[in-house]
Amino acid sequence: MKTTHDNESWKSLEEYETPKTRAFENALDISIAIIEKMKAKGLSQKELAEKMKITPAALSQMLNTQPNMTLLTLAKFELALDLDFFKHIRTEKTNTGVDMKEDRSLKDSSQPSVRLGHLGKLQKALTGQAS
Repeated sequence: MKTTHDNESWKSLEEYETPKTRAFENALDISIAIIEKMKAKGLSQKELAEKMKITPAALSQMLNTQPNMTLLTLAKFELALDLDFFKHIRTEKTNTGVDMKEDRSLKDSSQPSVRLGHLGKLQKALTGQAS
């Protein structure tokens, strides 16, 4: 049995990271952010569930066992708690010069004109065209 450890015999933690472990870690970070915001706003889980129009049991399951939340679920948390999980992605201007926040003040993103506006911005960003 080898009692000494050389650098090659030890794998770094990064070598053990997989998409599943990364997703689990991200889910924990999201749950912690949600719980901290709930406490800061003085909301109980029941009150947050009511704001999100879900049952307290569904909320508990999301916070405790959900390493694969949908973007819709994250949006519900954002609206209920005044959070922005993607703030670091949405800057005033991307490095392509496309203003990604221009029409974010529009409330009903289900309207085709709003969706098409965002799609046009995405296309410009992908092709490197400035607005």
